[in-house]
Amino acid sequence: MDTKWDFSPELVFTKWKIFMERMNKIKELFSIANAFLKLEKVEIGGVKGRALSAEIFQIYEEFKDTFEKFSAKTYNPLDTKNTEFVDDIAHFHDIIDDLDRRIGRIANQAFADCNGLEAMFKLVNIFGSLLDRPKIHHVFAHNYSILIQQVEREMDDAKELFDRQMSYQEEHGSIQLDRNMTKVAGSLLWAEELKQRYTQPMEQFRQLENETTQTPEAKRIEEKYNELDQLIDKFIESLYKEWANNVSEASKFNLNQYLITRNPKNHLIHLNFHPQLETVLREVRYLEIKDRKDIPQAALDIYKDNDTYLQYINNLNYTIASYNKIRETVAEVEYPLIEQQLQTIDQQLSDAENKLTWSTSGIGEYILRTRTVVFDLEQRLQKSKNNILEIQSIMATWSKSPLYERSSARGGGGATEKQTSGDNLL
Repeated sequence: MDTKWDFSPELVFTKWKIFMERMNKIKELFSIANAFLKLEKVEIGGVKGRALSAEIFQIYEEFKDTFEKFSAKTYNPLDTKNTEFVDDIAHFHDIIDDLDRRIGRIANQAFADCNGLEAMFKLVNIFGSLLDRPKIHHVFAHNYSILIQQVEREMDDAKELFDRQMSYQEEHGSIQLDRNMTKVAGSLLWAEELKQRYTQPMEQFRQLENETTQTPEAKRIEEKYNELDQLIDKFIESLYKEWANNVSEASKFNLNQYLITRNPKNHLIHLNFHPQLETVLREVRYLEIKDRKDIPQAALDIYKDNDTYLQYINNLNYTIASYNKIRETVAEVEYPLIEQQLQTIDQQLSDAENKLTWSTSGIGEYILRTRTVVFDLEQRLQKSKNNILEIQSIMATWSKSPLYERSSARGGGGATEKQTSGDNLL
């Protein structure tokens, strides 16, 4: 059976209680020092930043001087019988109260000078725990309402942008994308950037360790955040699922297309690498950068040969350009000279038009061989044209001088002069 004390605890624990009060005062002293010594590295931006930073540094110097004087005391602060500590700590707190009021005023001015939400959060982080000190918090607290309003406005702007894009997608089949971006990669990038736009300030807001995050306004922002997050996640999932379901069949169809096509009217040839295949390569490249684990195997198989396809395309484009240049620049009088060689090349190209597809194995050797033959003919034809131009250029200089010139002197000397002129020309 427990026995209760029949005396007052104050008779036993009075000294212990006084000692613990002294320990708490010393603990508070070091807590204040820890907060104020951080002012040394505080730099405020904005229009008034330089002047406000100078004021902060002045406060830091004043605190350091006060703290050093306090630290220089020779008495034992744990001696509860020494009342000098009580007077010194009271004087110390009077100085700190004044510094707190000055810091609150500076923090207010710096916050008003902030040009955006990012700058506001940066300022709050710079001052850190100092803003939680009662006198500073009392002066600065109203700024948290402004911060909440800015966070909510950022959320509303993001939701409005999302709604506009969804309306555009309903009308055009895709959201508005940056130039040269593919549908899936561009849409995912847009969704990611939009998420980052409202997620970053929300995460910073959640890190505020005060009553601001528990207000009805803060809870409303949380609801808006969760709603928008779900909408964007649903958009991403729907978009990706549609692409994944169709990419396999579309890729298989396009890989079975012939390498080139020919215009029957002018006999010019064109590359037949479907844009959808190029899109798949770019989509997979972006998805791998983002470390997606659920990329369809068909798309991965295509991307695995990405470098090979690029090499095929470059060589074929070179071949096509050379061949079409022959067709477009050969003169009527020149055509009989290359007709037989051109027919041989057409026979070789017929495989790329009617037989070989992008999924055919070993087409690299054929493409290189065809390029060599076409390039050789194009170069020889171009060289002959250049030679003709050079001959015409040389002959053009002869037309500037007459074959015979009439002598201005009378008598038999004239004929001799004409002959001499002719000899000089010939």
